[in-house]
Amino acid sequence: MLKIGLLKDLKPGEGRVMLTPEGVKVLVKNGIEVFVETGAGELCQFDNLQYEQAGATILPTMEKIMQKCELILQISPPQPIEFELLNENHMVMSFLNLFRKGERLQA
Repeated sequence: MLKIGLLKDLKPGEGRVMLTPEGVKVLVKNGIEVFVETGAGELCQFDNLQYEQAGATILPTMEKIMQKCELILQISPPQPIEFELLNENHMVMSFLNLFRKGERLQA
């Protein structure tokens, strides 16, 4: 079964989130496990309880999310600290700014 992890964005002031509680409901209804890092939706006015009520499991850190999940969702491209936690079993879905961060694609 696919396990999806929603990370709290590390970029200061990033107010978007890749998955709403409503989206979690749809995924869980279709047999997908969803794990949400504590506070991931706060700047969008989605609290942990809303994600739990939608069927997600709340985990305290990005490290715990990375240990549990294959598909990682976040708005900003992975930061260096997140790259250290990724392995060959992970897929990451995020927005990319290819003109500013092209060196990361070569890594």
